[in-house]
Amino acid sequence: QVRPQLAGLELALACADMEMLEPARAAERLGAMIAAAPADIELRRLRARALLLAENALEAVRQLEAAAALDAARLDVRRELAIARVRAGDPRGTDEVRALQVALPDDKELALHAGSGPYPALAPRLPEPGGTERH
Repeated sequence: QVRPQLAGLELALACADMEMLEPARAAERLGAMIAAAPADIELRRLRARALLLAENALEAVRQLEAAAALDAARLDVRRELAIARVRAGDPRGTDEVRALQVALPDDKELALHAGSGPYPALAPRLPEPGGTERH
């Protein structure tokens, strides 16, 4: 488990792992952080992205389902869950992606997951200091 005073360092290391194309290591670090802060939706989203990059879509779905259970109204979480489900082979994902395209018609990544694949490699989405994501 991560001590609270080291959480910022662990997050920075997890982001560095993702940038260095070590998403499994990032997911491991983020998992320890989630154990200390299970209600942190942003940590779950970041861990899900790392898991997808590490080609572990089933665990990414679990992380995003947990995040959605914390706040079902978040469109960003629903979007990422739909993409993760598509990548995991869950047939609900395609229907969810198509439904979300109504709300997000210009979302290119979402559109790429509306078909039957193959799906492109994902890019890391890393948090910026203000809590937004860097693509």
